[in-house]
Amino acid sequence: MRPAQVDGQPFAADGQTLVVRTPTLAKGKLSLQDKQRKLWKKFRRDPRLWIENCLKVVDTEGNEIPFKFNNVQDQYYQILIELYWKPYKTLSSGEVLYRFQGIREINLKARQFGLSTLICALLLHDTLFFRNTKTYIFCQDAPKSKEMLRDKIKYFWEHIRPDPLIVLPKTEVYNETIVKFAGINSQIQAHTPGSSEGTARKKGRSITLRNGLLSEMAEWEDAATLWQGLAPAIRDKSTNVFIESSPYTKKSGPFFREMYEDGKQPGSIWKSRFWAWFAYDKYQTPFESAAHLDAFRATITDEELVLRELYKLTDEQLLWRRETISLFGGGAKGAEKFRHDFPSNETEGFESSDEELFFRDSDCDVRRLLARAQAPVAGRMYAITVDVAKGKGGDFATIKVADPITRATVFSWSSRHFSIRRLHRKIYEIWLQYPGPVAIENNGIGETVVALARLIKDEFFHKMLYWSARGQDGFHTGSQKEQMLYDLREQLELAVKAYAGLEPEDALPETAIGYRLAADADEKVLVEMEHFLDLGDGKYGARSGQTDDHIMALAIMIAFLRTVPSYQRRFNQYYPKREQYRVAIGSLQDDDDTGADGDD
Repeated sequence: MRPAQVDGQPFAADGQTLVVRTPTLAKGKLSLQDKQRKLWKKFRRDPRLWIENCLKVVDTEGNEIPFKFNNVQDQYYQILIELYWKPYKTLSSGEVLYRFQGIREINLKARQFGLSTLICALLLHDTLFFRNTKTYIFCQDAPKSKEMLRDKIKYFWEHIRPDPLIVLPKTEVYNETIVKFAGINSQIQAHTPGSSEGTARKKGRSITLRNGLLSEMAEWEDAATLWQGLAPAIRDKSTNVFIESSPYTKKSGPFFREMYEDGKQPGSIWKSRFWAWFAYDKYQTPFESAAHLDAFRATITDEELVLRELYKLTDEQLLWRRETISLFGGGAKGAEKFRHDFPSNETEGFESSDEELFFRDSDCDVRRLLARAQAPVAGRMYAITVDVAKGKGGDFATIKVADPITRATVFSWSSRHFSIRRLHRKIYEIWLQYPGPVAIENNGIGETVVALARLIKDEFFHKMLYWSARGQDGFHTGSQKEQMLYDLREQLELAVKAYAGLEPEDALPETAIGYRLAADADEKVLVEMEHFLDLGDGKYGARSGQTDDHIMALAIMIAFLRTVPSYQRRFNQYYPKREQYRVAIGSLQDDDDTGADGDD
């Protein structure tokens, strides 16, 4: 056994400095050995006391400081004590010994909370203070597991300084994969689950775990297979298992999500917890002055207002969020990166951690906010967007109509059997019911549709057709598709945040926020969201055999709605005399091609 000290000073179990006197004992005084034994028992009974008095961490500025729990660590520790700190055995003296037992925790968290640091400290405590304890750390690969052992466990151990009152075992084995303590048969080892099912199962059969940390499980490749090997090692109900992960933006996270969802179900052996970024007290920026605060409030956005109301955020938290988004590059991409690393809710936490770009069926927030398609209202200006397609069995040609005031879909039409030579007529037919500006996607096919639409002899219709400022016919998407899809998702999520507390019978706010889908017009949008993939190379598209036309029509709508207000004056001028400008309606009845109407 070897002594250790903190800050070069001996200390008592209550954290107060003790004066260590000469080993010569006066009558009735405790010997040094008795003091050591008494303090050791206090540390065994109180993991936090030992951690905060003996261990050190490195702060964000690179300083070595005593390990004092932050607010998130404190909250989580209290949860663990309440649920899992249980009687372990009764000693010969009659004292009941407590210990963490049966932990089954799954944590989805924002980055840099310190939860993994806390968990490693608790595992080290259990390994040191209880004999025959095997603790394993599993990360996504061998280098990460070794790094966790080195930067957490071994750092703790190497920075406990000698103190005459604190006794700890010596190390018997101390290398990059294992720390084994002499005399107590306890060890902490860095492991990987195995690169194949056979290897994983072999490893699982050979492991008898007391404690396990499964870190960043969302990043494990083929996690479902690897889990087959680990499951037998944690079958004992007294085993402590922590699974934790930050959001992961690639496609290897579905298994972690499935386990997380299971942990939310009644009767599950797992307990799932989500830690939003604003739970951490340090994630806020103080204002330099009252003028600084006033300047910030003058520039606060609608989204920030919604977030403040929804999550009860302070101005300091919103400022930290804005600064962090700026550090990530700003704009939509910066906001996207922020959601990946610092989610506000579970939906954000998983939005890019598996292969779905949008939402799952299990995420019902969007579905609860579906608007109802509505009949045309006389005198109201609508917005129409068109995702063109070849027709005749190809992709769907899709037309969406939105109300710019309510920012919701009011009508939708699509067909994969409608001739490209007649699509302009369908657009005009719908426009007669829902007049307003029209944006036809500009691509090879779209140019043809736009050219045919310009032949319709209706000046009012011509005035409402969108032409770009560069003289291009129709609405040009090109390389902007990726950004348009991010914008669509952002607007849908913004609506979820704004309207989540409303019941179906409740009136909507006067100012529409985000964008809402229509229950009977956008059902296929939700289906397409299930299949829309981030291919990982900057391109976006649907899985083979699936379509993305409804999503693209809405993505065009979100972009187009920024331009729509500029048409209101023109609409007010021409709408009262619309019959006067309609000259050749009869020419639309030429049936030079056939094709089926309707969504199929």
